[in-house]
Amino acid sequence: LKTAGQELAVTASIGIAIFPDDAADAETLLQCADIALYRTKELGKNSHQFFAANMNRRAQERLNLQAELRQAMTAQEFIVYYQPQFDITDGRLIGLEALARWQSPNKGVVSAERFINLAEETGVIQELGKMVLTESCRQGREWQNAGLSPVRIAINISAVQLRRPDFNELVESVIHASGFPPEFLEFELTESVLIEPGPET
Repeated sequence: LKTAGQELAVTASIGIAIFPDDAADAETLLQCADIALYRTKELGKNSHQFFAANMNRRAQERLNLQAELRQAMTAQEFIVYYQPQFDITDGRLIGLEALARWQSPNKGVVSAERFINLAEETGVIQELGKMVLTESCRQGREWQNAGLSPVRIAINISAVQLRRPDFNELVESVIHASGFPPEFLEFELTESVLIEPGPET
């Protein structure tokens, strides 16, 4: 496909539902096809999937998790863990990686691998990312005030967060409010930054 003299590659993700095996009415049939479409995208896009009953269960679990994530943000159930980074030559602590964890009253401590993709897709990552940044800068300043040697704190940033128009202003305001020295703050870009399209210009 060419447009404005530029060659473009077009791909398709397809979800398929069959009447009457999967559903007996048009509305439910479309819902089944949509569930199958999501499964196609989940498996890497540019392909197709036929609807299966277990997909419906997965979709419901996903909806439940999405609701739980939003409730968890409201209830302040997310906390920050700090993973130490050492210099292998002398064992010296040279940095910390700030990691979001969900301290669920029902599920226990849930690692980011379980919820971070859904948080990105639903927009919860914006609020979660702000919390991690704010808490990391506050804690870093508190450690320095207590007399501990300053170390670099690394925070993971996703493509969704980078697309936020006021991302730079957010970082500056958090640093200013906390008093944390910006030279000790580091951002680690997740893989999604490399594959997601950048902000429109």
